[in-house]
Amino acid sequence: MKKPLLLILVAWCNHVYAQSAATDLGARAQALGYAASCLSDAWSTLNNPAGLANQRQPVAACTYDAFAGFSPFNRIAAVVAVPTSIGAVGAGIYRFGDNLYNEHLLTAAFANTLGIASLGGRIQYIQYQADGLATRGLISLSAGGITQLTPTLRIGACISNILQPVVDRENNERLPTRLTLGAGVTLSENVCWAAEATQDLGYSTTWKTGLEYTVQKTFIFRVGFNLSPNAHFAGVGYRRQRFLLDYAFQHLPGLGMRHQATVGYCLVQATTP
Repeated sequence: MKKPLLLILVAWCNHVYAQSAATDLGARAQALGYAASCLSDAWSTLNNPAGLANQRQPVAACTYDAFAGFSPFNRIAAVVAVPTSIGAVGAGIYRFGDNLYNEHLLTAAFANTLGIASLGGRIQYIQYQADGLATRGLISLSAGGITQLTPTLRIGACISNILQPVVDRENNERLPTRLTLGAGVTLSENVCWAAEATQDLGYSTTWKTGLEYTVQKTFIFRVGFNLSPNAHFAGVGYRRQRFLLDYAFQHLPGLGMRHQATVGYCLVQATTP
């Protein structure tokens, strides 16, 4: 009974159903309620890969997401994103769980811009390990796009687990396809708003929204909210020369708090026009 209960809680706390733990990561994305389909940063490698297309500098980043009081739900990941002459590439590693149950992921992503649209794809190798059970691995494919409709409006979409790879052949369990559609609006030079709807096929839709406010291009304040299931988010960010620092917390009614800290470093100093 203990292991099925653990898997159910994992699904609920990570806003997924009948699949592995969510790989939506980065303290910036968390503080915005994971309304990340229109974001463009190194964490697009694990979120919407199309966001990599606007990466202007090579960046390496790592993050740690902790569930207060229950370490088996903790997640850790690292990514690197590099712009090239033919597009941007990203790579990442991810771990969720403890010695009783854990998941490991390796991912590679590529994105490029065509006119007003950025298109990206991602391939992932996911490995599952559970105490007393055989280790299983599978390949997953995802794709996404972001369209800059106006100077202030972006529309983003992502399809995860396109081919629905088989997790358990005996019970015909598959990773469900996840559909995400979102919008990002630049309200002013310092304020951005994001909204998103995410649905695993066959289950109810999760509604997400978040607001980001930047002060003098250095300090960033963020809040977010989710419906179905309900959750509250907030966080802060700091940008200084090559360093990127973000912190976020998430309150899950009845379950407690999650905290995430992200550190990033621009591998090449930005040039001033």
